[in-house]
Amino acid sequence: MISCNPDSEEVKENFPTELSGKWIWQKSQGGFAGEKVTPKKDEIISREFINNEIIDRTGDKEVRRSIYKIEYKKQYGYEKFVYNEKDGEKAFTIENETLKLYDLCFDCYTHFYVRQK
Repeated sequence: MISCNPDSEEVKENFPTELSGKWIWQKSQGGFAGEKVTPKKDEIISREFINNEIIDRTGDKEVRRSIYKIEYKKQYGYEKFVYNEKDGEKAFTIENETLKLYDLCFDCYTHFYVRQK
């Protein structure tokens, strides 16, 4: 849906998207105590956005698959959101090949991924 109204939401369903590709999880940080969670030594956890799906893997093993969509709206100080039925809605930013996914609740986490080249 596209509108001339600046307050409207735009849902993007054209693929590929700016999220397309494989992203390697680096860390998650947040919570009440500012906890930092990282992968175990020699563990590679990835999230791949391909067509309209998210594929999560630990190493080469697929652990989860879901459909996603992107929404552009101004909410909670963010403008880009990704939604899937497994994780719900998260805000996101991409800067210097780093994807940040933001949980949308008080004392929640930010998840950091680096684009695999």
